[in-house]
Amino acid sequence: MFLSYLFHGISNIFHRRRTNRIYLSFGENCLTDNILSRYGLKSFTTPFSHCRSNIEYILDLERNNYKNFVSGEFLKYGDLNGKPVPRLKTDLILKNNYHHLHKNGIEFPSQDVIKNQKYWQKVVERAHQLKAFLGIGKYVLLYHHRVCEDNNLELLLMHLCELKKYYSTDEYECQIVLFKQIIIPEESEKKLIYQKNNDIHIFDFHTHHTWTGRDQREYWAFIDDSLISKMLRIVKTV
Repeated sequence: MFLSYLFHGISNIFHRRRTNRIYLSFGENCLTDNILSRYGLKSFTTPFSHCRSNIEYILDLERNNYKNFVSGEFLKYGDLNGKPVPRLKTDLILKNNYHHLHKNGIEFPSQDVIKNQKYWQKVVERAHQLKAFLGIGKYVLLYHHRVCEDNNLELLLMHLCELKKYYSTDEYECQIVLFKQIIIPEESEKKLIYQKNNDIHIFDFHTHHTWTGRDQREYWAFIDDSLISKMLRIVKTV
């Protein structure tokens, strides 16, 4: 497996340089960043690489040019399973429904960005870096949506289309990649279905186990790497 990632990594580094593409993770959790990293496609770390979020919280920041993010005014502790966790949450009222872990603002479960101001400044610098390559390269933004009940897909796509506008220029049209899971019975064959809807690239992973829990192979989707590799091959051509 290591040699396979090494091969992909070297190949994809040359791909990024040759095509002048910027591949970034934009939520909803750190799985997106992990996938880009292990395949050598990650261009740089974003404010959303190591946190929980959803597209509406991200758009809320985009609309005010990240002023609410950089100021840290809305950064406070919340409760996660009885433990304090830093969250940046404005008074935004969500229009769509999301997994319960992704309805608490921009959440930082792995780093205390309130106590560790040095690390928070790193996160702020990542926000400043987001638009640094507008007009210079083609942005390809990956968004992993955790499927839940009562989520309106058309509304989700509409929000992703709005995100696309912030990273498109006359020279380079941004591409948005949405990937999500559909859990199927163990006896059914796993598969990947790709479609384009509302100018958004959608990848549905029909798999047996949710990418979560204590099993690291499931948590980081290693068990479905063959399908992930297939998705990335397509993504590199969009």
